[in-house]
Formats: sequence, structure tokens, C-alpha cells
Amino acid sequence: LLIGGTAGHARGLVEEAYLAGELDLHTALRYQVQAVRDPGSVPAPYREQPQRPVCGTPALVRALAAAGNAPADYTAWLAKTLARPTAAYSALSPGGHFRIHYDLVGAGAVDGQDADGNQRPDYVDVVGQTLEHVWAAEVGQLGFRAPPDDGELGGGPEYDVYLTDLASGRAYGFTYPEARGKTTHSYILLDNNYTDAGVYVQTSGLDALRVTAAHEFNHALQFGYYQGSDGIWWQEATATWMEEVVYPEVDDYLQYLSSFLRSPEKSLDSASSFASDYRIYGASLFAHFLQPRSAAVAIRQVREEYGRA
Repeated sequence: LLIGGTAGHARGLVEEAYLAGELDLHTALRYQVQAVRDPGSVPAPYREQPQRPVCGTPALVRALAAAGNAPADYTAWLAKTLARPTAAYSALSPGGHFRIHYDLVGAGAVDGQDADGNQRPDYVDVVGQTLEHVWAAEVGQLGFRAPPDDGELGGGPEYDVYLTDLASGRAYGFTYPEARGKTTHSYILLDNNYTDAGVYVQTSGLDALRVTAAHEFNHALQFGYYQGSDGIWWQEATATWMEEVVYPEVDDYLQYLSSFLRSPEKSLDSASSFASDYRIYGASLFAHFLQPRSAAVAIRQVREEYGRA
């Protein structure tokens, strides 16, 4: 299992150290997860300079894929990392497909403003409406399978979404795979506001929430077909494409295109570590050449093939 790509791609400090033999695989994977969840815990020599926000899901997928032959301390760390967060409150989305978990105090708290007096923060209401819109587009209109059932791990049969502060790791969102194997149930982390100055610059506020919800929920659907780390470039390219399908007015994906277009000599599926190379997001351009419905059919077929491999 390689955490990066092929020679000639931009690499981060962790990947360079791994390729030079300074870090073993499991330590490198651990640092990559920490880089987007708790950057301060990464040893200083491997700590990256702040970059534009990314999806944190690839780091989690790689880390889980390497668990089979991992040392005990890595396995214990991974179990703790993948464990669901706790929150004081939860609310159902309008259509009942999602359970949204949140806090009103602490570093990851949402703004408690409740203008309509429905006993829920307005931001939680907007998150619920956004997620239902995403479900209607991706499952209802485009025909992807609903995400795998997690039983009642989050307190009910609904898909669980947790709101917390993701700005410190410069991440838009995470979809946490929870089981090894070809498929897995999962849960999503979204930011508690998407307004942190200097972090969410290209796209912020409700627009950032919208495209992130479309992107991360697509990962949840992907995990129902195949979750292997060998499909990461495709997972990210198609999830980024889905942002534009669901919210064409936002155009967040444009910030990643230069990483793709500046290297036309590279193969479509070439990519390096997600922490230093945005090419996997820019590769969404491939899907944009197709009409949304025909692209969805093709993408679904590829995911089904991954699952049968």
C-alpha cells in the first residue's frame, strides 16, 4: 500500500520521509490523518505549511486499508480515531434521512441563534435542509444506492452527521469508514460554520456547506459500492464532480483545475498524496465532459466493477 503516487508528483513532507525510509508506512499514514484532524500533534519536521482546505476522507481510507497487518499501537490509535464523536444534542433532517449531532458550548459548538423559535439552531436547520437536497439529487434523481445501514449507532436508523470545528485541520469535511472490507457504513463530519477567516477563502459560509455536503455524502454512497484505497483518485474526482452537479452555481471545483491542467502529460489516474497535490480533485474535469445523467450511469458502473474486483 503506497500512500502517495508515482515519481514526478508533488509530495508532502510525510510522503517524502516515507519514500526516503525515515518513516514506516503506518507512522506516515497516522501523520497524514493527524495533519487534517489535529495538525499540532504532527511532529514539527513533518508539519506542512497551511494549504487550501481539502476533503479529509482519503487519509481515513488509506489508514483503514492498512489496518490488516498493523502493529497493536496503530490498531489502537485507528480505533480511537474512527470512533464517533459525542454531542449533547441531535435533530432529524426534514425528510428524516439524517440525524444531525451538535453542541451549543465548546470549541466545536454551533451558533445557538434560533430565529424561528423551533428549538433548534438555525444553522442546524440549514444543514438538515441541505442534506435532504443532496439526498434527493444523488439518490432520488441520479439513482445511486442509499448509504449502507449502520443499525442505530448514532441513536437511530438515520444517517449520522456531526457538526464540529474542522478549520484547525483546514478540512472541508470527512466521511469516516467504520468497517474493513469491500463496503462499509460511515458517518460524516461537517464544519460548524465554514466562516473561519483565512481557511475557507475560495468558498465559505453556506456555499461551502452545500458543496461539502454533496461531496461527503457521495463518499458515503461510494462506500456502499467499494471503499478500497486503490480507488481514491476516482472517489475524489467523482465526489468533486458531484458538487457541481448538485450545486452548479457554486463552482468550488475550479480552484483545483490548475493542478490537473498544468500536467497534461500525466495519466488521468495519476495523483500524489492528498495533502500536497490537488490533482485528484481537478480530475473531476473528466466527468464534466459527460452529461450529468450519463455520467452518473458510467460512474455507478465503475463503482460496481470496483466492488466485483
